[in-house]
Amino acid sequence: MTGINDQGGFRIEGLPDLVPGQQGPVANRPHVSADYFDTMGIRLIKGRFFDERDSASGAAVAIVSDLAVEAYWPNEDPIGKRLSVRVNGQPVWREIVGVVHATRHFGLEARQLAEVYIPYAQSPSAFMVLTIRYRGDADQMIRACHREIGSLDPEQSGFPMFRMDNVVSTSRARRRFQTLLLAIFAALGVFLASIGIYGVTAYNVSRRTREIGLRLALGARPSSVVRMVLTSELRILAIGIVAGLIGAVALSKALASFLFGVTPLDRITFALVIAVAMLVAVAATYLPGRWAAAIDPAISLREE
Repeated sequence: MTGINDQGGFRIEGLPDLVPGQQGPVANRPHVSADYFDTMGIRLIKGRFFDERDSASGAAVAIVSDLAVEAYWPNEDPIGKRLSVRVNGQPVWREIVGVVHATRHFGLEARQLAEVYIPYAQSPSAFMVLTIRYRGDADQMIRACHREIGSLDPEQSGFPMFRMDNVVSTSRARRRFQTLLLAIFAALGVFLASIGIYGVTAYNVSRRTREIGLRLALGARPSSVVRMVLTSELRILAIGIVAGLIGAVALSKALASFLFGVTPLDRITFALVIAVAMLVAVAATYLPGRWAAAIDPAISLREE
């Protein structure tokens, strides 16, 4: 989630060399130790994780993500295939020994890239990030890590450590603020729309006072009058809901970049909005309708 990553191109054995200006395969290229996948909870799909065989003197190997397989080895078993990644400027051919689930390095809404993992023992770097899975108190674990690292190298004892949930929260902060603003404006829009629906519907019912009085004078029951008013007004509301749904679907693509784990056409959200509109319309129709049906028909007929 920090975006700290080695990213670049690689070559696939069997594919022709690239011509100048042609874009080749591109991937995130993390250099990781054998326990990294278990620590980060990255699941193995096929093959194996790195182990003691993948030392500096061992055969050059790599692990790829399922996203890389879909992009570069579709309908093939990538285990045993070879790819070339440059290490210190020199291309090294590596055998694929495992496939893991893809992860997100640049935020939840950012486009995912394929991943090619390289054993850290075979490609050491002057820069590294320590990841720890722990149980218990996070602050206590951080202090223990500082003591251990400080005992090995006092100059490194002050390195910063962050809880993963805080890292994820920080990566989502800007988008969360934008989504909060969008939710506030949406709630305000629903509130204003509710007031509008109530006002227009109540006004329409009030204009039918003489009609209601005439129906009552001719023997109509108050309950049937209220039902008649509800039916006619809800028919108008249904037309508005259909038009609103068409507009919402048309604008759904614009909202897709704000969402993660929820589709722009979320059924629960649509159902709740429709339910609110229906509830407001029923209240705006039923209350004035009950009032009009309860008054004396003679008084209703005298009203202009």
